[in-house]
Amino acid sequence: AAVSLRLLTPLACIAARSMASAAPRGGPAAFWDSTYGSGPEMVYGQAPNRWLAASSGVRDLVPEGARIVELASGEGRNAVWLAEQGFRTVGVDISAAGVAKSRAFAKAKGMSEDVLRFETGDATTFGDDDSFDAVVGIFAHVPPPMKQAFIANMVRIVKPGGRVIGQWYTPTHVDRKNDPAIAWGKGGPPDAAACLSAKELRSSPLGTEGAFEVLEEVDADVTEGTLHAGKANVLNVIWTKATLLEGKPDKGEA
Repeated sequence: AAVSLRLLTPLACIAARSMASAAPRGGPAAFWDSTYGSGPEMVYGQAPNRWLAASSGVRDLVPEGARIVELASGEGRNAVWLAEQGFRTVGVDISAAGVAKSRAFAKAKGMSEDVLRFETGDATTFGDDDSFDAVVGIFAHVPPPMKQAFIANMVRIVKPGGRVIGQWYTPTHVDRKNDPAIAWGKGGPPDAAACLSAKELRSSPLGTEGAFEVLEEVDADVTEGTLHAGKANVLNVIWTKATLLEGKPDKGEA
């Protein structure tokens, strides 16, 4: 059954990896190439996501030396932090500009490709079955038609007993951001359909192929880089994939 652990609050979320529903000409890759650019500035900053860095789901629940993939890794700040914690890390992003900046950031940090590498790839199809000890997604928003494929891919590539660890903007966040009567922060998808909710995840493969340890929608301050600042409503997730011995939860159980 789903257990909403409030151990991870208060949150001070800093990262937003959010893909607009309607990308400009050239598709999502072109959108993110334009967002990241080729200059040295990292638009979401160099520090890792605060919730990820504080989360016991990474350092206490994932074994030392585990193989982790971050999907939609952007400019690489979270993947670099994961590698610094001793995890063998792969960062995957659709943007060639983002991957190039990630590699430059890792090199500046003295990271070896033996422990950290970045690849250009699609978050909905990347990876082999049961190949990672953990899958990380920090504000890894994809266009609405791709959401179910993205969720299914996270389930597919994580090993039985492995974890999905993520933080996403919620539809509530977009509703509040678009309400002129509410003083709300900037950042995140412009379309609520590109966001994720606890209800949506309960009815997804995450709800039928394993169990939630954390599934909570909370208000937080999201301040990072030049593109995100202020109040936000976010969804925090730590999920464990069922093993063959444990079996799957009953349908609808979360």
